[in-house]
Amino acid sequence: MLILTRPPAVVAVQAKQYFVYPRVCPFRNRTVKACLADEKHPSRILDGYIPCSLFYFNNVDHLQTGLSKMIEDFLRKDDVFCDDFLEHILIVLANGEELSQPIAQGICTAIGAKTVSEVNFAGSSAPKPGPYFLGNNGLSEAWRCYSDPLAAFVHPIVPSLVGNKYEDPGIPVYPVPSRLYSEPKSEKRPLAGLRFAVKDVIDIAGVPTTNCCRAYEDLYGVALETAPLIQKLIEKGAIPIGKARTVQFASGSHPMDWVDWQCPFNPRGDGYQSPSMSSAGSAAAVSGYDWVDFSVGTDTFGSVIMPAAACGIYGFRPTTGIQVLTGILPVSSYLDTAGFFTRSIASATLLAKEWLGEDSPHNLTNYPTEIIHPVDLFHFENSEYQSVVERFVGLMEKFLGVKSSRLNLTERWESSAYSDGTPLRDYLNSTIPKIQLRDCYNNAKDFRQSYARQFRKEPYVDPVIRYKWDLSQDITDEQYEQGIVEKHTFEQWMSTEIIPPGSKSILLLPGGLDSPTYRDQYYG
Repeated sequence: MLILTRPPAVVAVQAKQYFVYPRVCPFRNRTVKACLADEKHPSRILDGYIPCSLFYFNNVDHLQTGLSKMIEDFLRKDDVFCDDFLEHILIVLANGEELSQPIAQGICTAIGAKTVSEVNFAGSSAPKPGPYFLGNNGLSEAWRCYSDPLAAFVHPIVPSLVGNKYEDPGIPVYPVPSRLYSEPKSEKRPLAGLRFAVKDVIDIAGVPTTNCCRAYEDLYGVALETAPLIQKLIEKGAIPIGKARTVQFASGSHPMDWVDWQCPFNPRGDGYQSPSMSSAGSAAAVSGYDWVDFSVGTDTFGSVIMPAAACGIYGFRPTTGIQVLTGILPVSSYLDTAGFFTRSIASATLLAKEWLGEDSPHNLTNYPTEIIHPVDLFHFENSEYQSVVERFVGLMEKFLGVKSSRLNLTERWESSAYSDGTPLRDYLNSTIPKIQLRDCYNNAKDFRQSYARQFRKEPYVDPVIRYKWDLSQDITDEQYEQGIVEKHTFEQWMSTEIIPPGSKSILLLPGGLDSPTYRDQYYG
């Protein structure tokens, strides 16, 4: 759906594509010092737009001494800005000086520009320095367009020019704004300028939440409100740039079971390993694209943990119940949470602090003083993988300055009063399926019934979802309640005997497989 005030324009600057974001900033052109714009050096006009760069300087001396350094800084910081935007230079001088023709000529000669223009803006409406397109009405922002060879996304999104919402610009590429447009990070906006992808089970006002299900998109259409979790990130300065692909109804499935949309490609290794679980697009985008700073996913049964492991990035899955999940397609209130993916520990630390907020029960400033290493869970047949795990534990011990406590969780459980003599693996064997399958089916009831009423047919969903819904019919009320009891019992055991309140311990758990899983191999 395209509701931009103006038709979208995508123009090419050499081998790169740019989206002309139609938020226009008018200006007064005080003086134009045309230097090299003649028959030998014609101005480049792209579909009615001229690429140019805007710079701010205190005075003429500052301009002469600082222009080259500023250009170098732009090129280093920004993936949108490039040399082609230097053909036409717009200068703002804070002290009101006017450029002389010789100075303007010197700038053109030094950096190869065709024109240098001195401009004025009206107070607070002045745009940030950086790359722009000059049109008949003023300056429009330059957003660089990226392709999506990993098939990580469903829709590109850009801010709407009307209201506090977003929209699909209706182009087959993914535009991102110049990093130079963003305010510096601050206490109120610590995420300023960070671009992020959003799993497409999470609402953003103005764009569809597809759930990667055509029937779901047909029924619900465009979201009217943005999920509070995403709105919080936006208010802290982060910029949503696209909706990421997901397993339908956020309920795990293998790549071969995707029908309405193709499963994203995992960029790791040879490019054909499975990206794993439902937050596949969110993980693939962060793993494969440096123009995506982080992404948001959801986790009911490993949908952040497993894709992070599969795609070789960092995943953060906070405690269930710690966030408001309004505006997010529910799977199970007992299991759902929302998390994120990053490529670095530094980014994960920054995001975790903002993600959890001031009321978080977790202290992110102090390092743990004990490492709990459950050896019974870290025994792998793949010796190479096992050696990597041992090396990681050793590095963590060295960093924290502590020796890990090697613990057998299975034996510890069996010796506790919680187990009633039942082995841990047997006790938890069907706990999550009993809860997840029943809740997933019930939470999709409105979708199934409303779709049937409106379209007079049953909605098509992917085969694994149909299979899981069928399985849920065999789960009795007693089995469902028993699953909840088992979950709470295990949770109580962990929080009293393994990591009690006030503990400064960190528990290591395996989050991936010890051998590759390929997208073209069916594992049932």
